[in-house]
Amino acid sequence: MAAGGLSRSERKAAERVRRLREEQQRERLRQVSRILRKAAAERSAEEGRLLAESADLVTELQGRSRRREGLKRRQEEVCDDPEELRRKVRELAGAVRNAKYLVVYTGAGISTAASIPDYRGPNGVWTLLQKGRSVSAADLSEAEPTLTHMSIARLHEQKLVQHVVSQNCDGLHLRSGLPRSAISELHGNMYIEVLKKYPRLWCMTKPPSRRPKLYIVNLQWTPKDDWAALKLHGRCDDVMQLLMDELGLEIPPYSSYDMVHYGHSNQLRQARAMGDYLIVGVHTDEEISKHKGPPVFTQEERYKMVQAIKWVDEVVPAAPYVTTLETLDKYSCDFCVHGNDITLTVDGRDTYEEVKQAGRYRECKRTQGVSTTDLVGRMLLVTKAHHRGQEMSSEYREYADSFGKCPGGRNPWTGVSQFLQTSQKIIQFASGKEPQPGDTIIYVAGAFDLFHIGHVDFLEKVHGLAERPYVIAGLHFDQEVNHYKGKNYPIMNLHERTLSVLACRYVSEVVIGAPYSVTAELLDHFKVDLVCHGKTEIVPDKDGSDPYQEPKRRGVFCQIDSGNDLTTDLIVQRIIKNRLEYEARNQKKEAKELAFLEAMRQQESRPERESDSDM
Repeated sequence: MAAGGLSRSERKAAERVRRLREEQQRERLRQVSRILRKAAAERSAEEGRLLAESADLVTELQGRSRRREGLKRRQEEVCDDPEELRRKVRELAGAVRNAKYLVVYTGAGISTAASIPDYRGPNGVWTLLQKGRSVSAADLSEAEPTLTHMSIARLHEQKLVQHVVSQNCDGLHLRSGLPRSAISELHGNMYIEVLKKYPRLWCMTKPPSRRPKLYIVNLQWTPKDDWAALKLHGRCDDVMQLLMDELGLEIPPYSSYDMVHYGHSNQLRQARAMGDYLIVGVHTDEEISKHKGPPVFTQEERYKMVQAIKWVDEVVPAAPYVTTLETLDKYSCDFCVHGNDITLTVDGRDTYEEVKQAGRYRECKRTQGVSTTDLVGRMLLVTKAHHRGQEMSSEYREYADSFGKCPGGRNPWTGVSQFLQTSQKIIQFASGKEPQPGDTIIYVAGAFDLFHIGHVDFLEKVHGLAERPYVIAGLHFDQEVNHYKGKNYPIMNLHERTLSVLACRYVSEVVIGAPYSVTAELLDHFKVDLVCHGKTEIVPDKDGSDPYQEPKRRGVFCQIDSGNDLTTDLIVQRIIKNRLEYEARNQKKEAKELAFLEAMRQQESRPERESDSDM
C-alpha cells in the first residue's frame, strides 16, 4: 500500500478510467461536430436528441466555428470599389496637405510589387508555410523600388512627409532616393522600444483628442483598424497612384541600367546548355525606357554586345518586352529561358505569363554576388571625390547607398566584390582550346573594366587581323589598374573582369594578373606573333619605361583603331547623367510650378487693388 492510500494497481485502474472518459468525450465531440456540419433538415431524430443532450458541446463548437470564420475573414483581402477608393484617397490627400508632421509607417505589403512576398497575404510566407508549400522570392539585390517607394520619396522631397518608419529589411526605401536621415528601420518588437526623451513612443496612451490621426492602407484586417481615422482597402501602388494624382505630383521612375556583365553571360551559357541553338532577343531603347528607365547603351550597342558573347547563336533586334507564344513560334523556338527572378511590365504583369502557362518556359540560376545595381553603386562612389570634392563625401556615400544591396553596410564599391571566386566558374567560361599549328597568336593587355562595346570593337578588329587568330588577353592586377587609372578604379575586380573577357567570342585565352610591361618571358612562353594596343594613351610603367618596349624591339607591336571612342570613364558619366536627369527635370518642373503659383497669387490680388482704386 502506497503512502497516498492507493496501491499501484488502483492508480493504474484510475488512469485507465480517466483516459476512457477523455476518449469518450472526444468521440462525442466528433459526433456532434459531424452533425452540426449537416443542414438541420438532413439530421435524424437520433442526431437531434444527441445535440439536445450535448448543449455545452454545441455551444463550444459553435464558438470555435465563429472564431475560425472570424480569423478567416481577417485574412481575406478586401478591395474598396473604385469610386469608394477615390473618395477615400481624396480624404487622405486632404490629410496629407494639412498635416503638421506626417510619418509613413511601412510593412511587407509595400514590397510585394517588387516580387518580395508579404507574410499574411494569399501568397505570403506564413500562408504558404501553413499549407506546407515552399516559399520563393526575388533576390533582394535585384529587387527595385516600387511605385509606392518612389511616391514616398517624392512626398518627402516635397516636404509633405517628414519621416518614414519601416519594418522592412529590403533596402528599397534607400534605393528609391529617400535619405538615410529620413528613415528609421525597426526590427523585432517595436512596442518595447524606449525613448528617454519621449516616454509615449506610440502616443496611444494620450487622450483620443490628442492622439495623432492614423490612416491605414491594407487589404486585410489589422489590429489598429478601430483606431484609424480612415481605412483604405486597396493595393499600395493603386492608392499611391491615386494620391499622387490628387496632389498633382509626378512619380519619379526608378532608373534601371542595361549594362551587360558576366552574370548575364553566365545565364546565356546556362541557356545554351539547355538546347542546340540559342536566340537572344534584345529590346529597343523605347521599350526599355518605358518599362525600366533610360538605357545606358544604345540599342545598336546592346545588339553588338550580346552577339559578342560566345554562347549566342543569333540576336533578334527589337524583341518585344512581353514574350508571347507568337514570338517563340516566329523564330521556331521550343521554349524560352530566363533567370529565376520575376520581370514585370510597367503595369505590374509578368512578362513571361503566357509562355509559362503554355509550359514553354525554363529557368536558369542567377549568378550570385553580382548585379547591375551593385556595379552602379560602385560607380557612384567612384564619382564622389572626383566630381564633388571630399567635403561632399558623406552626402554622396548616402547617394550611392541608395543603389547598394547592403545599404549602409560594408558594401564593396571601391573595386572589391562580394562575388565568391571559384575555379569552377572560370572552367565553365574558358574555351579549353589550345593554339594549333598555323594559328596566329595575338596578345592584348589592359584592365577591360566594365567590359563594354568599346572593348568588343577593339577585340573584333584584333580577331580580324589573321585568318586563324588565337587571341590572348592579359588582365592586369587590381593594384596595377589603380596605379594608372587612379580614383577607385577598377570598378570590377580581377576575377570579375576575367569572366567578362572569357565570355567574349573573340578571346581564346586570358592571362590572369598579367605583368604591366610585356616581357620577353611572356612573349616566348606564349609564342606570341603579334602584340596589339588601341589608340588610347600608353601610360609608362612605374620606372618610367615603355610597357611595350620589348614587342616594339622585336617588330611585333601594332596599334589598332577600333573606331569606337567609348571608355569606362564615359560609361560612368552616362550612369551619372541618367541618375541626375530626372532630378534636373524635377527642379525645372518645380520652378515652373512656383512661378505659376506666384502668377496665380498676383492674379488673385489684382482685382482687389483695382476695386480699391475705383472707390
